[in-house]
Amino acid sequence: MSPAFAAALALAADPSDDAAGRAARIVSGNQNGLTGAVHTATAEVVGAGHGRIGILENFDDDALDRFSFVFGPVEPLEVGVHSDLPTHEDARINLIFKLNGLPQDRFFRGQPAMSFGLDRRAAFANATWRVSPVTLTGGYSFSDEHTGPFANAGVELFGVALAQVEYDHPDREIGVALRATWAGVQLALLWSSPVGGLDTFEPSRTYVSAAYAF
Repeated sequence: MSPAFAAALALAADPSDDAAGRAARIVSGNQNGLTGAVHTATAEVVGAGHGRIGILENFDDDALDRFSFVFGPVEPLEVGVHSDLPTHEDARINLIFKLNGLPQDRFFRGQPAMSFGLDRRAAFANATWRVSPVTLTGGYSFSDEHTGPFANAGVELFGVALAQVEYDHPDREIGVALRATWAGVQLALLWSSPVGGLDTFEPSRTYVSAAYAF
């Protein structure tokens, strides 16, 4: 079988798995460890055999620092752990996962990717539509303390930078993330604020993160 024919078969099997598009995609982690924006997730996953390991550092409160690791054992799934740093008193470790049950364009051109998962805060279901360099996501969270819709959007710049914005209705918060990546290393500045407090800067709502995607 020729390499060109094999590549055509692979693309037909999964039209969303365009190798060039995957290479250009920045697979960013949210504050809860899964692929996403600030607090909310997208429907995208790291990919089979790929993963991400990272540290999240709060500007003001060391008790809010976090560690996360996710890995894609198979194409539609990412699983991992999200935890407080071991030096913290009463440190928590949470198992996290996301299953992309329906890749983008699987049944028709323009059909969004759809996923469901579980992170530190809640279970969720969402849908993401990607038209490079833009992604648009809408979803819904389910838990006793965190239930309601959310949305996020992102735009990639030259394959090395990513700007994201989100609205998380259960917390009535707006979030912004600015990211840069090079050779798998991802650096980010993340900020969020209640809708009614946008005129006040709170250091405890500002984070920096460093991650390595492989």
